[in-house]
This record gives sequence, C-alpha cells and structure tokens, in this order.
Amino acid sequence: FFFSAARRALFKIASFLPLGPWSGLMGTKVRTVCVVINYSFCSGGMILFNKLTMHHLPYPSLVSIVQFGLCTLVILVLKHGGYIECDALDMHKIKPYMVYNLAFVVSIYANMKALEGSNVDTVIVFRSCVPLALSILEWMFMNRELPDLRSALALGMILLGATGYVFLDSAFKLNGWAAYSWLTTWTMLLCFLMVFGKMIVDQVTMQSMWGNVYYTN
Repeated sequence: FFFSAARRALFKIASFLPLGPWSGLMGTKVRTVCVVINYSFCSGGMILFNKLTMHHLPYPSLVSIVQFGLCTLVILVLKHGGYIECDALDMHKIKPYMVYNLAFVVSIYANMKALEGSNVDTVIVFRSCVPLALSILEWMFMNRELPDLRSALALGMILLGATGYVFLDSAFKLNGWAAYSWLTTWTMLLCFLMVFGKMIVDQVTMQSMWGNVYYTN
C-alpha cells in the first residue's frame, strides 16, 4: 500500500515538471525512490513486528518456522492462482541456494535472539551500518566502484552516529561488547547474505523475483 501510494504521488509531481527529454530518466529515478521507500517500510516493519512477536511468544525457532512456512504458502497460493510466475524447484537451482539458505536461517535466528535481548532502536542502529560494510565488500568481491566522496561522507556520518549510540548505551556500559554478541553475529551474516545473494541473482536465471523468494524460504 505504501509503495503504491508513494509511487502515485511521485509520478503526479513529475507530471507537472517540464522535464522534456529527461522524462525517461525521471521515471527511472521515481521507480528507484519507490523501491527504496517500500524496502524501508518492509525492513523496519519486520524488525518492529518481530520484536512484538518475541515479546508475546519468546521462541525464536518457532517464530522463524512460522514465517518461512507462511511465506512459502502465500507464494504457492499466488502461483497456482495464476497471479504470479514462480519457478518450480530444480536441483540445478537449489544447489547455489543451499549455502545461502543455511546462512539465512542462522541469520533469522540471530535476529530473533538480538530482538529478544535488545531494543528495536539498537537493532536499527546496527542495521544502518550495513551499507558501509557492503560498499567495501562489493568492491572486493563484485568489482563494484567504491563510494564517491559525497557518499563516503554520508556513510561516515552514519558510522559516527552509530558509534555515539553504542558508547552511550547503558547495556554496552554494563556488559561491553558481550551485550551485542547476537547483534554482531546477525550483522555479519546480513552482510554475507546481501553480497552472496546478489551473486546468486546474477548467476541463477529465474522467471521473476518470486522464484528467488520461494527458493529462499
């Protein structure tokens, strides 16, 4: 819903601008902004709802299994209803996902444990530092360019804010880095998943992104 509303609003604004030959470029930028907004709502919403779930049902493994099962069920229902295109299970496609899925399951469990022992804002602070690590990892393993000066300054400001939060956090003052053991594990796995996941998406051909979601869950 938020994705559709934001997209309509941005396209409405763009329709009043005298863009001329830049209209195609504007459409691409609008789509990119909408995707970022949609991802932000989904990512932040999952952290919040998982925290609420763990408060009422403190069983990380059970919560994870329910999430995986429900996601898979929804995809299968949509597929057999003819609403989406989704690849059937194929051993040649399953093999590259085996390592990814193992790390994904462990990361979900680590995320649940992190939410069990930390506040949502602490989890979000760690999550906000992931782009900085990804910019370096993608340069090392995917031949991507390093961030330019403006992007590097923005990432540096995020890191500075996160560092300030950590040193002012009461849990860190009391227990040191031991208070962030699950958070650190989750963050490292998340970085691995994003880089390795991009490699899989580039190498394994799917009919649509629904296939990647199906194979992951």
